[in-house]
Amino acid sequence: MRSIFSILLLPLFISGCSLFGSDEEPAEILFTVQNFSADELSITTTGSKSGLNITKSNFTGNGDDRLPGSTESFSTDNEGTMTVNFSFLNENSELSEGDFEIELREDWQWSVNFQIDSADYNPLDTCFGCQFYESFELNPMALSNSETEADSLYVVVGGNYISEPVIY
Repeated sequence: MRSIFSILLLPLFISGCSLFGSDEEPAEILFTVQNFSADELSITTTGSKSGLNITKSNFTGNGDDRLPGSTESFSTDNEGTMTVNFSFLNENSELSEGDFEIELREDWQWSVNFQIDSADYNPLDTCFGCQFYESFELNPMALSNSETEADSLYVVVGGNYISEPVIY
């Protein structure tokens, strides 16, 4: 009888599950496009959390509970590196493209914000909870609003704990 019980429990332990649930906290990521729009956009991920394929239809409108221009939160792994590849197009002209890496964490929600501005802009000056940013060359001829004077696409990455968020 004892060996039957052991045989029944063995698959649970091999798969990483237990009878009492997992002690790991969830981890998430969401994306926001701020102060510009693209006719077409593509965001994909590779690395320890691969397989996210985000298009313009994943971003919300004003009727949702989320911020306009943001996606829902997607679950990620609790550790490892995620590589995010992105491209933005307007009228078949490339607005910007690139890739960057994020170190995944347990009990953490990453927020990735894409915004345009000039090269002398520092997005961390007015950002609470931001971890880092990267800038990418922007094709100003592909902007749909010609009044915008911008030459850089900034990817601003911040985050917060999920279970006990810091209030800024």
